[in-house]
Amino acid sequence: MKKHCFITAVGFIVLSLITSCANMADDFEQEEIPKEQKRYSLSYVSEFGTAPKKQTMNNAYKLTEKELPALYADKKTFEGWTQSGTQEIINEKYKVTGDMVLTAKWRDIEKGDIVLAEGPIVSTDCYSIIKNSVHPMAIIYNTENGKNMGISVKSTNTFFCSDNINRKFSTLRDAETGKDSYERIKKANSAIFSDKVFAALGYAEHYADLFSDTKECPYTKGWYIPSKKEMETAFLSLNVINKSFAKIEKGVKLLQTYSSYGGVWTSTSNGSQIIGISLVKSGNYTSMKNSLESTNKQQAERFFTNYTEKSVSVEKSDYKFYFLTMNCKKNLDAYCIKQF
Repeated sequence: MKKHCFITAVGFIVLSLITSCANMADDFEQEEIPKEQKRYSLSYVSEFGTAPKKQTMNNAYKLTEKELPALYADKKTFEGWTQSGTQEIINEKYKVTGDMVLTAKWRDIEKGDIVLAEGPIVSTDCYSIIKNSVHPMAIIYNTENGKNMGISVKSTNTFFCSDNINRKFSTLRDAETGKDSYERIKKANSAIFSDKVFAALGYAEHYADLFSDTKECPYTKGWYIPSKKEMETAFLSLNVINKSFAKIEKGVKLLQTYSSYGGVWTSTSNGSQIIGISLVKSGNYTSMKNSLESTNKQQAERFFTNYTEKSVSVEKSDYKFYFLTMNCKKNLDAYCIKQF
């Protein structure tokens, strides 16, 4: 009897050891499978636009701009991707640790939104996430009456017109917008018309050429030099615009040359001349004029004769802008605008 019990006990111990070893072997095999080889699905859902196709990602994969693309939808701003069920925007530091469904977040277009040459209009926060893979083209400065107007993020310092013969600018005097200024000038000056002669207008007409490397850009047409009224509207949103400019390129501002008495072209005429805008520090208009007169009286006369309007204050800002009749061969910044 004792012998039988001893054999049974030994057998039980052996069986336990075998089972324990088997379990250890299983655990060992599981630990040998690298964690990062686990695969999870990444799906996209969007109320607007065309969502990307479903993807399969490795565990612990850190999302990049490639997995967080901006979407295009007419009259809408893309704010980014959220994990379904939350309102928190997922950024490029987020890691995949399970199956995920990303939902696109949208809102109506607002001032300061950034227009991409690829098509989408995005919030500044979204742009900060994807900025290394996209091409900013414009900044929304006005959304009144259902018209979303954007101003170019790139400009050029150029003359409005290089030729002194028979320039018929009076055709632009009554224009509310600059939308057809290119065609008006072309028709009125057909004998001498060229993009080279009318440099500012030519720059606007071909602004999209600066983004020719961007595939299927939907904004290749419709750019134009704004009228005085349109430029004034843009300047009243100067602080909002410049906050977005700072996201695109550190230190860059719309009309950053105001401190050196620069300006910008409009497509509004005062007889045979074109109206430009000069942006100066508040209270410095007189000192600016005196400074120019002391160094170059002829230049000062070109700048300040035919002063057309009182200064306009920019809200919460320390500078004002002035509308002045400018010499058409003087170099000023040329920005262009377009409706989106």
